[in-house]
Amino acid sequence: MNDKKIYKLCIIGAGNMGQAIISGLITRKIFNRNQIAAIEISQKKIREVKKKFKIECSDDFSICRKARIILLAVKPQDLDTAMENMAGFIKKSQFFISIIAGKSIKTIEKTLPFKASIARVMPNTPAFVMAGISGICFNRHTTPFQKKEAIKILRSCLLYTSPSPRDLSTSRMPSSA
Repeated sequence: MNDKKIYKLCIIGAGNMGQAIISGLITRKIFNRNQIAAIEISQKKIREVKKKFKIECSDDFSICRKARIILLAVKPQDLDTAMENMAGFIKKSQFFISIIAGKSIKTIEKTLPFKASIARVMPNTPAFVMAGISGICFNRHTTPFQKKEAIKILRSCLLYTSPSPRDLSTSRMPSSA
């Protein structure tokens, strides 16, 4: 791994939805392969992602420090462990996007050691074939540029993404958009 390498996006969790996003980003030419990294704990999935997408994929959480945007795509029960593993490698200047089911922006904020820009979205199953629809919420720290970046990333696998009108004060999303 190149120590000076900077990634636009690091995806934490290369499961089905993480891979759908990677596929969409590459297929729709939103990011080049060398602008995307993934962190995954399963050695089988690491091999699969490297072979399938030809991107940097590892169980080394230090990759986080080299990304402008961190996309959280782990299972809900794995959030705390993932955040603990990232703790020494993340910084306030990074933008966090969560696609973790059932975890509000407030929950994500509590797991971070600093105030950060956070977006939350819950892509639906058609995202696997780049045809999903979803809403998106942002916390008060998110800049207009970051909002545009989040929507650009999510449109890699979604046909439509718009700000969610539901519960913006608590950043809770409906279970299906």
